[in-house]
Amino acid sequence: MKSLFLASKSDLVSSPVLTTKPVDDYTLLLGSLYYESGVSKKVFFEVYIKTAQNYFTRVNKSANERELFPIIKAAMRKRRDYYLPDGVVPEDVHCQRDVWTFATFLTGLLLPLKFSDLKPVLDKILPKECKVWLVNKSVMASLLSLAEGNRLDANGEILCSFYKKENVKEDTLSEEFKAEDKKQNEDNKQDGTLTNKEVGELCLAWLYEQAKNKSEICYIKEERLFIKSPSAFIAYGKETKRSWKSIQKGVIKLGRHLPNPENNTPFIKIENKNMIVIV
Repeated sequence: MKSLFLASKSDLVSSPVLTTKPVDDYTLLLGSLYYESGVSKKVFFEVYIKTAQNYFTRVNKSANERELFPIIKAAMRKRRDYYLPDGVVPEDVHCQRDVWTFATFLTGLLLPLKFSDLKPVLDKILPKECKVWLVNKSVMASLLSLAEGNRLDANGEILCSFYKKENVKEDTLSEEFKAEDKKQNEDNKQDGTLTNKEVGELCLAWLYEQAKNKSEICYIKEERLFIKSPSAFIAYGKETKRSWKSIQKGVIKLGRHLPNPENNTPFIKIENKNMIVIV
């Protein structure tokens, strides 16, 4: 039996997250996962621990949770800095936070498998209520896209990005993110302090060029530029070493987008994808 299940509920309650009593490193690791999950103790045990138990006993018996969990913990910390799902409107960020954090946890379990079909795996490891939850929140499709040989959807791409080697340095992740933003501000001062709008203009010029080359992140139709959010801004951010959130903010500040007639936000759902439409 995996050591995970030798750690009882009382062990986790003794975590430094919850008390000052001394604990071993493994219990500390579980406590850290609990902290990153952002859910109650009851939900953590019924959702995260049960799923992990099923995974290690039914699907991947050779896996070592002491090696896998630190990687997952770092990815869950990285997830804090992202809005999910793809193109989510601000008012929906909070209500979908927990399900996408759990999806990040699941991604760490699924990626090492390299299976061509993940549905049987998810059927084996997920408690029944979890499957309903994930389907209702449209998360299941993104998880299934993680299968080996499949084409990732936008949310699947973001989930996988949390597990890239450069993104999972366990103890320095948040500090590195802050350092990157600090460097961003310093670079802006050196290049004449570009405003958000100026960055937005540069991004749009780049996206128009990408659209002419039949890019997957944007396209032109009826003289309008359709931008896939946040994938397009993440791509431009990689090109320019800027924060994708500041880039998206700059494009929106230009005021050239069509507002969503239902909620007046910049994001419009087109073929199940969140788009910003520039006129």
